[in-house]
Amino acid sequence: MYVMRQLNTMQAPVVIKCSYKAARSGRADNLLLADSDLVHVDENRVIAAIELVKGLFSIPFPFF
Repeated sequence: MYVMRQLNTMQAPVVIKCSYKAARSGRADNLLLADSDLVHVDENRVIAAIELVKGLFSIPFPFF
C-alpha cells in the first residue's frame, strides 16, 4: 500500500509505503490519513484470483 501526501512545503507529493498487515496489528505503521491523501493498493495474486472467481460466478440481473 502507498499513501501519496501533498505537503505545503514541497511541490511533489510524498510517497509513504505502508503495510496493511502491520497497520492492523496496531504498530506505528497504522498511519492516520489526512484529508488530501491518496491511497494506492497494489493488486496481488490472491486479490486477482478472488476477482476472477467472482466474475465467473456472477449472475446477470434480468431486466423487466
